[in-house]
Amino acid sequence: MRTFGATESHNDLYLDKGGSLAILLGAEAVAETSEHFAQTLRGEMIYETQSGIPYLGQTFERSPNLAQFEAALRRRLEAVPEVTSIEALDVQWVSGEIKYTATLETPQGLVSING
Repeated sequence: MRTFGATESHNDLYLDKGGSLAILLGAEAVAETSEHFAQTLRGEMIYETQSGIPYLGQTFERSPNLAQFEAALRRRLEAVPEVTSIEALDVQWVSGEIKYTATLETPQGLVSING
């Protein structure tokens, strides 16, 4: 797998040491792609409006349905190319925000992401 690198703070593309757009390979690329899949809002993609996470219906509620959020997140992460399984997924409501940690099995080994 290959993808562009993006900064964690603003999701902006960045340049590598040689001055070219940063390209990620292998496990780094799978982790980056997984994080982007998990950030996709439901309805955001023109041709796949049912794909994505229902953030608007979940994260802004006083007591969100964490099981529904986790199920949507599992579907998105399982759709990432090269993710063969989800080894662990922990979704919590922390200080008014939904937080998650996932460990994904890939051909390159285990990859961990947080959001």
